[in-house]
Amino acid sequence: MCTVSWLLHDAGYEVFFNRDEQKGRAIANPPAVFDREGTRYMMPVDPDGGGTWIAMNQHGLSLCLLNYYQGDIPDLP
Repeated sequence: MCTVSWLLHDAGYEVFFNRDEQKGRAIANPPAVFDREGTRYMMPVDPDGGGTWIAMNQHGLSLCLLNYYQGDIPDLP
């Protein structure tokens, strides 16, 4: 299971994240800095899917993707 925690400070915050590791999953590429439309962000990259599970940008925004296996999956076409 993925978990995320954070610690608030007067000057900002720290994020702590545990990625749900599967034994057959490839080792992730280390965090790198990217730029999109003038906004710099940093994230590790999954070499198989090309996506990520955690990222943060120059404006202090953090994003973490958590698993929710208990959720109801809607019936969609």
